[in-house]
Amino acid sequence: MEIKNLREEREKAEALAKAKEQEKISKGIKGTVKVMLRRFMERAKLPVFRVHLLKAIAILLCFTMLSSVYMLHVVYAEDFQAFSALTTTANLRRDVPRGVILDRNMEPLVTNASVNVITYRHVPNTPTRLMLETAESLAELIEMDYSELTPRDLQDLFIMQNPYYTRDLIPAADRVGLSNSELHALMVEEITDEHVATLTSEEKEIYAIFVRMYQGAGMTTNIIKEDATDDEIARVSERLMDLPGIEVGADWVREYPSDMGRSHMFGTVTNHQQGIPLERQSHFLSQGYAPNARVGTSNIEQSYQSYLSGFPSRYFLDEDTPHLLSEGMPGFQISLTIDSELQVLIEDIVGDALLSARRTGGPRRFVREAYVVLADPRTGEVLAMVGMVVVERNGRFEVEANPMGAFQAASTPGSSIKGASLMVGYHTGATTVGQSRHDRPITFRASPVLRSWREGGLGSVDDIRAISESSNIYFVRQTMEMMGIYGFSDGMSVYGWDYGVWDIYRDYFAQLGLGSSTGIDLQHESTGQAVMDQSFFNLLQLSFGQADTYTAMQLAQFASVMATRGDRYQMQVVRNIYMPGADTEYLQLVRPFEPNLLNSVELTNEQWNRLNQGHIETVQHSRGTAFRAFQGANYNPAGKTGTAEDVLRGADGNVVRDRNNNPTSVLNRTFLGYAPADNPQVAISVMVPQSQVAGTVIPENIATDIARQSLDAFFDLQSSRERSRR
Repeated sequence: MEIKNLREEREKAEALAKAKEQEKISKGIKGTVKVMLRRFMERAKLPVFRVHLLKAIAILLCFTMLSSVYMLHVVYAEDFQAFSALTTTANLRRDVPRGVILDRNMEPLVTNASVNVITYRHVPNTPTRLMLETAESLAELIEMDYSELTPRDLQDLFIMQNPYYTRDLIPAADRVGLSNSELHALMVEEITDEHVATLTSEEKEIYAIFVRMYQGAGMTTNIIKEDATDDEIARVSERLMDLPGIEVGADWVREYPSDMGRSHMFGTVTNHQQGIPLERQSHFLSQGYAPNARVGTSNIEQSYQSYLSGFPSRYFLDEDTPHLLSEGMPGFQISLTIDSELQVLIEDIVGDALLSARRTGGPRRFVREAYVVLADPRTGEVLAMVGMVVVERNGRFEVEANPMGAFQAASTPGSSIKGASLMVGYHTGATTVGQSRHDRPITFRASPVLRSWREGGLGSVDDIRAISESSNIYFVRQTMEMMGIYGFSDGMSVYGWDYGVWDIYRDYFAQLGLGSSTGIDLQHESTGQAVMDQSFFNLLQLSFGQADTYTAMQLAQFASVMATRGDRYQMQVVRNIYMPGADTEYLQLVRPFEPNLLNSVELTNEQWNRLNQGHIETVQHSRGTAFRAFQGANYNPAGKTGTAEDVLRGADGNVVRDRNNNPTSVLNRTFLGYAPADNPQVAISVMVPQSQVAGTVIPENIATDIARQSLDAFFDLQSSRERSRR
């Protein structure tokens, strides 16, 4: 019992001693802390200590920030990239139907046809392995055309299928220090046609799908297969859960429902595989287009791309599910100034005339092309713009449409521009109303004889007959008088006279549309070719259309100036622009057509009357050079014929020479005019280069025949429409 009590007392004593020791230690620690805190506060008052403290804090913050950056860019880089790809809104867009193109009567010319498509939504940083697996699965469900694979694509495919084999084609010593891209380039050089020939059709199909999946940048929607069959759409739809990024839907392709067909006038649009042309990528990408966007590449489709393209739908992705940000809007609808029915009628007229002439052969064996323009002289609206070219296929002659040649192909026009020369004479005072000049052949020293079409000359002609009977000498003498030459004798020298008359003619002609831009709202207009050799003889030839070259569009604009008595309007092929809609009767007008007056030229009423009368008598008086072609026309036509000597050229524009290296001389035929002469509704120009061999005589004039039939078609069509409206 005593032993037990002793043990308890000892344990109590030890516990008490331990408690006292802990209390002592605690008091010691507290004392130490108080001492350290006191010393810290004392040192904190020193400037040097504060500087060291701030340095320590800055180092700690930098370490923390660098640790965070390391975790973000190294440890969790793949996770953050995947998250960014799933939540970004950049470049995720879906195309809308392109705008419809209509003619002036609201008849559809270019529309969109719906097609089944299989697409792939390209998400950045998707592993190549996953894309290839998707391509393999998709290839089992559809038939894929792999003909678009380039030789380089096939070489890359062989390397992908045989990586170790192709690597070993490069000696080990040559591989040292090379980057992956450099090594790949060397491997490509080693792949031969024999290697490529070992690839199977299945491998090529898969790779063709993969190439299309990989197109574009950012989050673009790539077309894998266009015009997929209903069965293919059904098979793919059933497996969409197993095909990440693959979707099925509908897209559009351009369709041409009118009799004009796929006219070059409309232009072309790239497909998804072509995307934005390289030379225009910076322009379109800066406007938010995707690299594989379809854009217009020529003519109306290119000139009015901003209207026709519409506004694509935009989405953002949330866990691979697209959510609509903004609803897209189809492209605006554009109506042209072109009358499609009239266009087709004149294409047939021109095509038949060319084929008939070419098949006849003989003097007409070289005729190859013809261009016709009909326009409203009061507004500059182009009603028809026709170009036809003869081609030979399998021993047979055929014609192809080339409407762009109407403002791109230039030829010497001949006498059809004599009205412009008469206007120069009136303007400068060199020719007065009713003035007569004697028309006879003229010779100058060391120059060819100048004469009109009749061998001995036309005798005394006034300003009206100078137009209607086509006197060259009348305008030769006008030009000489402008140079200060009022009296002359055969064989006189041509040197020492005032050649500044060149500028007078060309400056005035430019105000009429001759040698200057017509303002046509299409690309690559030619303004013709000005003769560089400004010699005395060439100046005289300029006055009757045997020097500078012009296009049919320029001749039509000049005819319009005469028809309006001085107003030159910009030539336009686009009329109105509308909001998209299905019912053409209730389309909302966005941009109405506005005639654009470029300039005006002034003559007195009497001068305009004489000029007009000269063109009337050309086609309506028995002495007129176009009387035979227009005899019996009931719409009061006025016009002027033209014949110009030229040299035979091939389709490439180069001069064709015979076996003796001599060029062949040919004749260009032209016509320009307007009707009715007292209240013009239409202006016309016709240009038929190298219509016959020079020096030959044939009764028909292909240009005036085309002009007569074209004007007949215009007024007959008007009458028919008026009767149908009653």
